[in-house]
Amino acid sequence: MVIIAKPYAIKFYKSKQWLGVREYVIRRDNYLCKVCGKPAEEVHHIIHLSPKNITNPIIALGEDNLISVCRDCHFKIHREDIIKKVIESNKSRKQSETRQGYEFDEEGNIVQTTNNVFIVWGSPGSGKTTYVKSKMNIGDMVIDLDLIKQAISMQGKTQATDNLLDASIKIRDFIYTLIKNREVDTKTIWIVAGLPKREEREKLKEYLKAELIYIDATIEQCIIRVKADADRLDKDLQIDIVNKWWNQYQRGE
Repeated sequence: MVIIAKPYAIKFYKSKQWLGVREYVIRRDNYLCKVCGKPAEEVHHIIHLSPKNITNPIIALGEDNLISVCRDCHFKIHREDIIKKVIESNKSRKQSETRQGYEFDEEGNIVQTTNNVFIVWGSPGSGKTTYVKSKMNIGDMVIDLDLIKQAISMQGKTQATDNLLDASIKIRDFIYTLIKNREVDTKTIWIVAGLPKREEREKLKEYLKAELIYIDATIEQCIIRVKADADRLDKDLQIDIVNKWWNQYQRGE
């Protein structure tokens, strides 16, 4: 059984560089299959090639990632890899069927979900939301007081919904409790907050067992961004909010 190269790898397998490395690895392994000891016919990538790593020379051409194999063993390796992927897919499906806060580990045992919690903090206009959007994945949880207000009012962030601030804070604090107890079915949680006072952010960090990520920007940069943001209608109010944050700002230890 011949392993057919994926379309993205055809050019790579025809390259002189690969053919030279392939010959070197087979000679290195004394022309024998490293799995069964029969005559080697092909070279296998231990970490399989993918569109993302095929340009990485350590993976694509590094001898530590290459072994000589016979065709039967090469096919068996890939067949078992396919089976492994099917098993992992089934585990993922079963995970969604378990009660919230639990998942299957690599051996199929049910364990409590481990969340990575990041508190992204900084001045209004510093770029906290932009940072989270650039890092998050589908299925991540994002907690932002402004977004909570929008969710329970069905209004945009420029609408006057401060009457719902107290309710939004209670909803946010309830979500914090779920995170603390690791009852959220997600791998990564992003918390967007101002937190200019050191004691407040350190307390939240400890409560949620989270990592703090400071979005570094000067007050001048924040004001420029606020002025340029079309969604921030009352510029004078927004600039006042930025100035108030910086007046309260306390650096870390």
